[in-house]
Parts: sequence; C-alpha cells; structure tokens
Amino acid sequence: DEEILSPKLFMNEQINILPYKRHLEICKTDFKVGRILGKGSFGVIHEGEVYNLGCTGSKTTVAIKSINGQATLDMATFFLGEIKIMSNLELHCNLVNMLGSCTSNLKVDGNAWLVMEYCNEKDLLQFLIKNGNQFKKAFKTDKRDAPNDATEMIHVRSILTIAFDIAKGMDYLASKRIMHGDLAARNILLSSNNACKNRLHAKIADFGLSKVMANKSYYRKQTRNYVPWKWMAFEFLDDGIFKMKSDVWSFGVVIWELFSLGNEPYNHEEYQDVLEKLNNGYYLQCPDEVDRIQSWPAKEIYNNLAKMCFVKKEFDRYSFSDIIRYLALKLSNNELI
Repeated sequence: DEEILSPKLFMNEQINILPYKRHLEICKTDFKVGRILGKGSFGVIHEGEVYNLGCTGSKTTVAIKSINGQATLDMATFFLGEIKIMSNLELHCNLVNMLGSCTSNLKVDGNAWLVMEYCNEKDLLQFLIKNGNQFKKAFKTDKRDAPNDATEMIHVRSILTIAFDIAKGMDYLASKRIMHGDLAARNILLSSNNACKNRLHAKIADFGLSKVMANKSYYRKQTRNYVPWKWMAFEFLDDGIFKMKSDVWSFGVVIWELFSLGNEPYNHEEYQDVLEKLNNGYYLQCPDEVDRIQSWPAKEIYNNLAKMCFVKKEFDRYSFSDIIRYLALKLSNNELI
C-alpha cells in the first residue's frame, strides 16, 4: 500500500514496500527484442518492437532493457526495483517512460525485460559532440527565432529549451522523492519524434533505481575517486552523503556540459584539487562556446543558473521548481512545451 511509504525517505530507499503496478505486465509474445543499443546500469539495452500498444495491430519501436539467467541475485533485485519505481510514475514528456515489463519468467529462467520509450537521437553528450560544429554555426548565425524549416532542429535557442526539459523532468522526479544520483549529459536522451517541429525533447534516463540507493558500497567515501565525481554535489565529495537537492548540483554540471557543447567538466583536474577549489567558493565558469550568442543572454543565464545550483550548503540550494520558474521567463510561449 502506497500509504505506508515514508515521505521523509527517498522512494529509492523503500523498494521493498513499493507496489508493482501489474497492469503494465506484458507477455513475451507481445514484443520482439532486436539489436543491442548499449548497456545500462544493470542490463543490456536493445532496440525492439512492441505489438498492440494502444491499439490492436499496432507496432511501436521501443527500447528494451533486459537481464538474463546469467545475472546475479543482486542484479535481478536491482532490476526489479527499477521496474517497480518506474511503474509507479505517471507518463511524463521529459522522462524515458516505462511502457511495460515482462517479469513472469524471472523465477523460471532468470529472464526479465523492461520496455521503454525509444529516443531516436540517442544521448545528449553524444549529440552535442557529434553536432558541435552545427551548434557553433547556429550561434554565429544567431537567428533571433527558431527556424521555419522543420528539418533544422539545431538552432541558437536549442540549448535553452533542452535545459528547460531537463529541469522539468528532474522536478517531477523530485516531487516523487526519487533521487537520480547520476545526472549527467550521458544519461539524458533526445527525441525528435514528436508533434513539435524544430523541437528536440530531452528525457531523463537511468533514474528508475539510482546507483545511490542500489549499491551504496559503490559510493562509499573511500571509493569516491572511482565514481563519476565530477557530477557529484559538494556534500558527497566532502562527506560521502547524498541529500534531496544533490541532483540540483549535478544539474548545474549538466548545464555546463550543454553550454560547452559536450566538454568534460574540470578538464583533467584531480579530485582533491577540485574539492579544495569548490570548498573555497569556486564553481564551473560559463563556457566560451556561447560567447557568440547575441539574441539571448546566454552568459547571464548560465551565471544565474550556476548561482542557483552550485551552493555548498544543500539547504540553501535552489530547487528544480525554482529553476523551472527562472527558465520559463526566458522562453517564448512556443518553447514552453
């Protein structure tokens, strides 16, 4: 019963008492697993097709995460936890949504599948790196408005609308007390298969069972050098602790990745050196890549977001709701989708 969930704890910490929404269970015959797209936290991601989703006779391209009989008991437990969390969320345009799952064979042969939305433009980090020159050309050309050409997805305001999408997705997760714990451009997927012309939609991925809760030993203080520490909040780097607004700090790093067009934060600096600088008030400065933008105040917006996110004391850090309100003021009605 959801009523017994504690509002003081992350949902990720209450997997054992979280109900699984069984109406999302589908038969193995209702989907087909195709080529491998990549590897996730606890399984392999495939492209696939699901049949009769929404209407009889339909075929929908999907992403399918799977584990097989070779998986350890811990992996199976984590995977089921991810499915349980995702099954308890409403559909949200800025999340990679769960469409169904097949767990009925798990006890028989150790196989299970999670069926999710397919995002045709892959992850944000790869997209920024691959299309860096096109972004720079858009910044240099600097048209004041989004283009009329429906094929031109990359324009001078793309990074602003992507930032807004990410904030909306994270605000929804925060409202459900779900800690992501690994928010980074590599874990944001992009889709252009939508009704909005010239509009890439950013969707948060890999949130169903954050590594923070799934494998705490991985995040113990003594192993901090082996985790993606460059995206971690100050409180984690300092004390090995995650708090509700730790993801907000990580969002600030994602904004830096976005504005730098996919560069690596802190370059090649070492953990201890960065921690000392952060402790003295340093934070990631606005990337030079956006200097050419004239039609909207990119540097001002970055600096304001940085001041909201890179706050040492988690209690004084702004929330995702605050960030959404700020970004909404910078967007047109057409962009507020």
